[in-house]
Amino acid sequence: MSSDFNGDGKSDILWQNDNGQVAIWEMNGTTVIANAVIGNPGPSWEVIATGDFNGDGKSDILWQSDSGEVDIWEMNGTSVVASA
Repeated sequence: MSSDFNGDGKSDILWQNDNGQVAIWEMNGTTVIANAVIGNPGPSWEVIATGDFNGDGKSDILWQSDSGEVDIWEMNGTSVVASA
């Protein structure tokens, strides 16, 4: 999934592997300028969408679990600053 996590106007890449581990590649075109594993909510959680939910100009992550729970990770680049 792509979204602008660092607010530079360029798309970054969000990855989630089979065990639930999540990583972000901050991109400048086709060049990775920073990357980080940002957490692991577990395999029962799936990224549903990204968007600037808190209005800071940087993309955040919307999650949903297998049981229907939802969570939003408010992001600042590759750092989770709040979970709601």
